[in-house]
Amino acid sequence: MAAERFAVGELVFVPDPDDAFVLRKVHSCGKGSGTDARLEVTRVDGKGGVEAVRDALAVVEADPLSVDGAEDMVKFTNLTAAALLHNLRVRYARDQMYSCAGSILISVNPFKQLNIYTEKEMQRCKDADVKELQELPPHVYVIAEGAFRGMLVEQKMQAILISGVATLHRNADDTGEIASARVPSMSRECARTCGGADTVDLPDTFATCQIRSC
Repeated sequence: MAAERFAVGELVFVPDPDDAFVLRKVHSCGKGSGTDARLEVTRVDGKGGVEAVRDALAVVEADPLSVDGAEDMVKFTNLTAAALLHNLRVRYARDQMYSCAGSILISVNPFKQLNIYTEKEMQRCKDADVKELQELPPHVYVIAEGAFRGMLVEQKMQAILISGVATLHRNADDTGEIASARVPSMSRECARTCGGADTVDLPDTFATCQIRSC
């Protein structure tokens, strides 16, 4: 495909040996295809000079939502590996460790303490109606709240599968522990609402919420 498919000034993702892909602005496009395709780009911040792209075929259009760091990556119109990586990078720089792709929650270890696991955050999820819960920023509490409501309303067993690369900080295991801590809390709240008891009996068909890390 010819490099001229990109317009001058268009934002694109260019392969990079250190960062996989980097965001660049198209400076000029020349005719040609394959290894003969000519494409020149510049940094978005205007620093540096013009860069010649060696492999124009590997360059992909930058989705506008990924450039801004969107919460839900399923909304991308141009879903590519470059868009996913850049989106996570932008959100990570803003200390937004959670993103999502539809019902899938994506977590990036911040390697520092963040004040995001609070009683206030729990209460916000609890007070949200169905539509509001879906519109809340990505968070493990949102997932836990949705699973708990699925047990109560839909009367179905729920499962939360947590998968990730093991690190010294046990990111996947810690996420499971956080979600696990939220479910009993909701159970106690439900018990009080249902009559002030310390516990509440849920039907056997939906009394289990399985949370597993792998």
